[in-house]
Amino acid sequence: MAEERRGKKRKYMAISLVVTVAIFWILFRFVSPQQVYDLLKGADRSAVLMFVALSFLMSFCRAWRYQMLLKLSGYSPHLFVVYLVVLVGNFFSDLLPARLGSLIYVFIITTRLGVPFGAAMSSFAVAFLFDMLSLAPLLILIAIGVGGGESISIGLIAGAGLVVAVVASLLLKYLPHLFDWLSNFVTRVRFLSEQKRQKFAHSFHASAAEIQKTLEAGVLTRVFLLSLVIRTIKYGAQYMFLFALLRPMGYEIATLSIPKVFLGISASETAAGVPFAGVGGFGIYEGTWALVFQLLGLSSDLATITGIAVHLCIQFWGYLLGAIALGILLLPALRTEEAPSFSGQARDHALWFYGKLAACLILLGLSFSFFER
Repeated sequence: MAEERRGKKRKYMAISLVVTVAIFWILFRFVSPQQVYDLLKGADRSAVLMFVALSFLMSFCRAWRYQMLLKLSGYSPHLFVVYLVVLVGNFFSDLLPARLGSLIYVFIITTRLGVPFGAAMSSFAVAFLFDMLSLAPLLILIAIGVGGGESISIGLIAGAGLVVAVVASLLLKYLPHLFDWLSNFVTRVRFLSEQKRQKFAHSFHASAAEIQKTLEAGVLTRVFLLSLVIRTIKYGAQYMFLFALLRPMGYEIATLSIPKVFLGISASETAAGVPFAGVGGFGIYEGTWALVFQLLGLSSDLATITGIAVHLCIQFWGYLLGAIALGILLLPALRTEEAPSFSGQARDHALWFYGKLAACLILLGLSFSFFER
């Protein structure tokens, strides 16, 4: 069984590598690495710094959401430490298919911060599904903003948003039942020892209980709105990096359509999350970006070069921050045998919560208005 699992991993890595090499081979038939380098070298520095600021803001919002969900389970690790865990999760998210590398969050939260598995998995699973759910209204808004055309179908974009909403809602509703099923299923897995079967069954059952508690806590609207803000800031950060590349060519915020760019980013991000998407998401992201942005009006060369440049740099930035955060988290002083308990009101006062949410949106808006003429 172990040999079979190793064989599947090798097969996945081989297919991912082939996908990556094949797509980059196709892309570099139309552009050269020198063109990518020249584009990056001439990037507008102030816009790049704004991308950096927005990336920090996005990670803060992710840490805030995780801490809010963990408080519902009775635990309150320090926000700064959770922030570091988020950065590490960004580092690992593309290393396994379908973003499964982000499960490193659960491992670090349990082993370094002392949060029980049930609470850690609950916060991760709920956040993951709300990330998925937040895409739905954004796609509908993008469809309205893009306005359609010969190459772009408003109905197709809006329909995709509705499908995502239905699938994510159903998964969220039945998530506790799924973990209860896993709890029962693992007890029948014979290649595990009795002790491990009981341990896994208890962990999955605890996760189901914690997820159910979260779903009944009356915070789902807040989690959804925060998730929508996180995704908007994420796309805003990538927009800002694209703008940094194109500004020296005469592009401005007014001429670089936000809905169209967000559509290209969402399509590329979604494609990079599927199995066999390529090593680190490279390959399929660039290919999808080039295709969609050509449909949105960019020239073939510019669509290809910007796809490679944007993804290369945002991945490098994520890897750099993740490596630094991991080094800090591995310091003995940050290891906690038992996470600080929390017995207060898990729901922040509405004025405080929505005030912080509004402040994040204002900061995002200011980052764009800074470059408007």
